[in-house]
Amino acid sequence: MYNRIPLFPLELVIFPESKYPLYIFEERYKILIGECLKNNSGFIISSVINDKISVIGTIVKVSKVLKKYENGEMEIIVSGASRIKINAIDNSEVGYLVADCTEIKEATREINEKIKLNVKSNFEILIEMSGINLSRAFWESYDKTKYLSFKVAEKIGMDLIQKQVLLSLEGENERLQFVLEYLERIIRENLKESDFKKLLLGDGYIN
Repeated sequence: MYNRIPLFPLELVIFPESKYPLYIFEERYKILIGECLKNNSGFIISSVINDKISVIGTIVKVSKVLKKYENGEMEIIVSGASRIKINAIDNSEVGYLVADCTEIKEATREINEKIKLNVKSNFEILIEMSGINLSRAFWESYDKTKYLSFKVAEKIGMDLIQKQVLLSLEGENERLQFVLEYLERIIRENLKESDFKKLLLGDGYIN
């Protein structure tokens, strides 16, 4: 159980191992990020869907401060660590939310290699159909990741709800199956290259 972890609700899903740029401008979140930098601590990002904060979120840490402005606004990069389940939410004294939460332990079942290979094959087909050249850094991370499901999901145009469902699934086999079904459906739609490219380029995740 984690007690009173700062909570930053956003229309965004961060996966474990993902990196994402944020622009911090609200006063309460400038304070939140400042405290996390000072204490080398993390905070929760949880998606907001239909005006509700999702119960399953991700603890993130600031991996880099890209720029800090005189008024305290910041451009930062956050890195996803572990998934959590929010048990209760309260207000802090300075205005941002805090949450009591429980870390979600990753299921230890053996990875289904057949599904994993199918995900890789379909993902690579989709990338080829889109005409996108992903960076070398992405492919290196893709080869090393513990969470292929999350890494692939960064680049396949899932909407917010689909990403949240994926984040909430218990184990990697379940997540890989979810991603595989999504990939197969998208490929069957046989969109034009320009439509595939438009679908896949709006992810925002950093390799």
